[in-house]
Amino acid sequence: MPVKYPSIITGICLSGLFVLGWLVYYPGLSGQFLLDDYANLPALGAYGPIDNWENLQLYLSGGIAGPTGRPLALLSFLIDAHNWPANPFPFKRTNILLHLVNGCLLFWLATQLLMHYHQEAIPGKRTVIAATAATALWLLNPYLVSTTLYVVQRMTELSALFVILGLAGYVHGRILFKDRPRRGYLWMSLSLSGGTLLAVLSKENGILLPLLALVIDFSLFNKRVYQGQPNTIWKWLFLRLPALLPFAYFTVHWHGILAGYHGRGFDLYQRLLTESRILWDYLYQLFIPHLHTRGLFHDSYPLSTGLLAPATTILSLAGLAILLTGALALRKRYPLVTLSLLVFFAGHVLESTVIPLELYFEHRNYLPSILLFLPIADWLARQQYSQRGLIGISVLVMLFSLFTWQRSTLWGNQTQLLLTWAMANPDSTRAQTSATDELSRLGAYHIAKSNLDQAIAREPENITLQLRRLLLNINHHRFSQQEFSGLLRLGQSKPYEFRAFQLLKQIALTAKNGANKSFGSHQALTLLQALEKNPKAGDGTGPDHLLQHLIGIELLSEGKVSLALAAFQRSLKSRPSADAGMQQVAILATAGADKQALVLLDEVALILRRHKDHRLSAKKIAFLKSEIQRIRQEIIKDQKKYSNIKKKPTIND
Repeated sequence: MPVKYPSIITGICLSGLFVLGWLVYYPGLSGQFLLDDYANLPALGAYGPIDNWENLQLYLSGGIAGPTGRPLALLSFLIDAHNWPANPFPFKRTNILLHLVNGCLLFWLATQLLMHYHQEAIPGKRTVIAATAATALWLLNPYLVSTTLYVVQRMTELSALFVILGLAGYVHGRILFKDRPRRGYLWMSLSLSGGTLLAVLSKENGILLPLLALVIDFSLFNKRVYQGQPNTIWKWLFLRLPALLPFAYFTVHWHGILAGYHGRGFDLYQRLLTESRILWDYLYQLFIPHLHTRGLFHDSYPLSTGLLAPATTILSLAGLAILLTGALALRKRYPLVTLSLLVFFAGHVLESTVIPLELYFEHRNYLPSILLFLPIADWLARQQYSQRGLIGISVLVMLFSLFTWQRSTLWGNQTQLLLTWAMANPDSTRAQTSATDELSRLGAYHIAKSNLDQAIAREPENITLQLRRLLLNINHHRFSQQEFSGLLRLGQSKPYEFRAFQLLKQIALTAKNGANKSFGSHQALTLLQALEKNPKAGDGTGPDHLLQHLIGIELLSEGKVSLALAAFQRSLKSRPSADAGMQQVAILATAGADKQALVLLDEVALILRRHKDHRLSAKKIAFLKSEIQRIRQEIIKDQKKYSNIKKKPTIND
């Protein structure tokens, strides 16, 4: 029989969760865009307002966040704006609403799992209470605030939405299968295939849906306790083979994965060791609420370089082995515990194992933690003395709500947020530079300078911090030749990270504007050429395409057109990028270097013809090819026009 829900109880629980979730997140609506928001959202205006079919196609096919381009997530941003720059309020509002919808879907999933586990035809009072508590502890968990209020993590939320929806549909079909196999097959097949497709188009870890469904099948629907199994062929087609896709990806792209570590400060072995400690930190943060965390800055997280460096590494590995072994051993007696732990670990298969991503991010727990609180909630709801269980649930929900509200309030105040993260991460280069940016924006030069000086005292060879201090001093007319000379010496020998290029770009732009007479284009070029001499120049950037791009711009500003063209060519050779090439063509053409612009335009055409820029979609390639033709014709037309003007006789003739 189809599952029937007592509508009144369910409605009250869902309404209560929705309202409470909105209230605790409401203070965060006043926050601003942050960090990677500025790398992804400007695409809303890259081709002009998205008010026609052609611009929409170009926008959706131009995603840079992952291998798929995440077009569904990009489409969701159009709910909030069709152009850039935009107001952050509607983006954050949509993020919060998506989080609340995910909570409602999780309630449906948790209710079905508990009904099956307790063999209920309709959900009893304790099942509804347990499902509500498990959902509330996830929905109101303060550790998920950074996912919900960080606009660009819409991608994570939307992918999780389709995964949860797919899992709920799968479980519904699995329950139906015993008495109505045809309908069960339909529900399961559509939920797994459709949910996976939509989730992957939002973010790549949506590919984990079949693996998570397989975990549910293993934990709760095994043959010993549940009669009525789908046939083996169906299981292989819809569960087992799709669940192996992430591991197949690792195998096929293994050499590319290893190559990705060349630009990191750690290797595969060190990453795996460090992730063992990070997983425990994730669990700790999820179960023990905190007013503040490190936020978005984890570049200073201590690396594990060996089993005993630090000593907690081997303890973490042993602990994970015990936890996994225990989860498997408890399957018959405590299947909900098995389910919650295996879903958590399976959810981290992509982002916390071999792929050379950054080590630590809070948003990676959004999907893996969906069932983490189910065993606790069920145990509390079914205590012999139910009042004690209800009190325990109420205390936990209130505590989580309070901490989430407090953290949302902090996210609603950008200045306080960035300064708090800087204090929480004294060794994080990104935290300190972000705090400096904010203090500089507010005109608090001396505080910003003091903050940077302290950070540099801790890391005197950190080029990124030195560059930020240089930019600060230039903007506030405090340029020091002595500090600049020290930076030049440092830049020729010490490694620097990818994000330093954003600072170099700002420094070059400031020099070009001539706001500070003590620091002009010549000094900017001197700095860039000093960094060019560094044997590790541009480590991890292709290796130095951005550095050569900036050098080309500065050379052009000094009238050295041929040298500028050579720098742009080195940039494209380092990392073939049609978009970067078109930008460089525009820079040359604007400066009147038509001949050099045409030469570079031919090189961009060659990149497209040989398919060297693998990030481009077919639609984008076609658009760029037409742009190349149009720009070439315009440059040639301008050349002829200029030539005719020179030949035209004047009065003096």
